Amino acid sequence: MPAVNDDLELSTALADLTSDQPSAPPDRFTAIRRKAASHRRRQVITGIAVVAATAAVVGLVRLPAFRTAVPAGRSVPGWALPWPDIRNGSVPQSVLDRAVIAWRDEGNGSAATEPPPGSSAREVARLAGQSHVIWYAGQTAVGGQVVFVIFEATGPSGPTLAVGSADAADVMNDQPAWSDAESPWVFTSVPAPKPSRPGLVIGLNVHGAASAGGQNPDDWIVLLTDPAVSRLSWRETGRSGVLRPDHGLVVKDMGQLRTAVRLTQVYAGTSLLRRAVDVGVPGAGTDEPQLELAAPLSPPAGFEPISSGTAQGDETDSIGAGPPPSGRHYVLLARCFGPAPLQITAGGRHVGTADCSAGQFQATIPAAWITPGSAMLSVQTSGLTSWRYALGTAG
Repeated sequence: MPAVNDDLELSTALADLTSDQPSAPPDRFTAIRRKAASHRRRQVITGIAVVAATAAVVGLVRLPAFRTAVPAGRSVPGWALPWPDIRNGSVPQSVLDRAVIAWRDEGNGSAATEPPPGSSAREVARLAGQSHVIWYAGQTAVGGQVVFVIFEATGPSGPTLAVGSADAADVMNDQPAWSDAESPWVFTSVPAPKPSRPGLVIGLNVHGAASAGGQNPDDWIVLLTDPAVSRLSWRETGRSGVLRPDHGLVVKDMGQLRTAVRLTQVYAGTSLLRRAVDVGVPGAGTDEPQLELAAPLSPPAGFEPISSGTAQGDETDSIGAGPPPSGRHYVLLARCFGPAPLQITAGGRHVGTADCSAGQFQATIPAAWITPGSAMLSVQTSGLTSWRYALGTAG
């Protein structure tokens, strides 16, 4: 008798029961400012930006009260982690099915299996079920602003561990997994880890809307651990603490970070299982967190700003500046913190190197380097370097 995909059978049955229910109201989830690219989290502000203030939710988030009991001893393939499914019902199965479709097509940017508009939840479930999916987590975080998923599945390269996230506003109303070769989902995928690895920790960083006071959004860590893990010690610049998983899951607001969080020790009871674990997907390196903003700039006397911004990691922006007024010249200011300096170019020419330990960087840019409407300002640096800049004129 062929094996039955329990997730497909269950999600299809649920789809039949709910297929005639009305769609969720369009304003259930407010729009949030969150940009995710290449598994990096950053916020870019061009021009003189004003950041909307929102209340920050601080602390350790436990699973909601409606979480169902963790099933004991569920059967999984030999290549899969023998961990429980701790999805808590905060994300509809149809949304999770579209996440699977987004993951499966991510490698080629194709929407070949994207359900056509108007497809039923049953059809979406059928397409998602073409991969044998083993679910571990799929719920909301950051006060409902973010959806994260963790599952293993059979992929083109064999059994795969997939960890992904998306803005809730972009997926919770059954929006397409792909549209115009773009997806709201950001995934990290690696070959399925050995099920026998003790103390395994799967992690990612997520964030929601901006915090109060013009700060970047707080960074939240999501950790899924071996169910035997009872506590994890962590440290970050000037801070440390202990996390205690709930059925293997930790979702915690880490506040404003200056570097990546490191898990220093992983325990099961009194047994030390692992040391020095990066928050990330095993085998994929550190998942870059949302860092706090670099320190404010101190413009020189007579500086007249044209544009300004903040970013993390590499960035290229168009310079929408015309020729400077007579007797004035372009001036670029920058400040940063992180493990790597800023390599700055304008119009394809090297402006200078901003050393993050040397305070504020200042350079004059010849007017001939900037062609109005076509010149580009480019910064190359580490994904763990946060920076800000201002372009203007001075006499």
